[in-house]
Amino acid sequence: MKNILLILCLGILISCKNNSMKNEGNSISDSSEPSNSIALTDSTNSFIPKSDRFNSLREKVQGKLIYDTIWQQGRTNIYMTLLSLKHLRDKEFGGIYVNQWRWGESHPEHEWTYFDTLSCDWQDVAIHADLDSIIILDIDNDNQDEILIVYTLDCTTDVSPNTRYLVALDTEGKIKIKLKGWTKDPASMTDISKINLEYNPKTDDYNPTSPEGKIENYTALDKLDRKAKGQLIGLWKLALAKDK
Repeated sequence: MKNILLILCLGILISCKNNSMKNEGNSISDSSEPSNSIALTDSTNSFIPKSDRFNSLREKVQGKLIYDTIWQQGRTNIYMTLLSLKHLRDKEFGGIYVNQWRWGESHPEHEWTYFDTLSCDWQDVAIHADLDSIIILDIDNDNQDEILIVYTLDCTTDVSPNTRYLVALDTEGKIKIKLKGWTKDPASMTDISKINLEYNPKTDDYNPTSPEGKIENYTALDKLDRKAKGQLIGLWKLALAKDK
């Protein structure tokens, strides 16, 4: 009789342990997101599945959602940053939008929107995001991450480089740095390593294709340290490498 009771007790303990591990695995494991993803909780400390997190926010963006990312600043601040693009070809209108939401005590709270829009007349609008993601990076070593995006927005005739921007925003939506320059010339075979990124209007204005790849306000990089400057130039070159 004692043996039977001992076997039953062991069976119950094993069953409870297996169920606990399975529930924990279901709550933190999701094959569609990386293992170090941020698990959000509501005010009752219950886990919120990925399928229910922020999905309604993705539907509120202006135009087409390009990228979104959930990231954490410090121990308590959890953000969702969304990059979207609006292109109305019939009206020759283009717009880039960055929306930032912060996870409040029980629900997301919209904090700010950065936007850059352009309407053209007889020319086409050239508009696209130029990296494969939103970049979260501390560029000024103040232990506070910035949100970086690179995008093209210009009225174009497809015979010269288009205007490109690299923007770094802080968590309050303020612009920390905004670089303005150009894409590569669509017909150019110039190697990126051969491009002098610093624009010189005294010499470059004579040829509409000569500004290709260059940064108009290159001196804006001088207020950053060497590491930060190198990181931003690296992102700029990465965008140039994607130009067709």
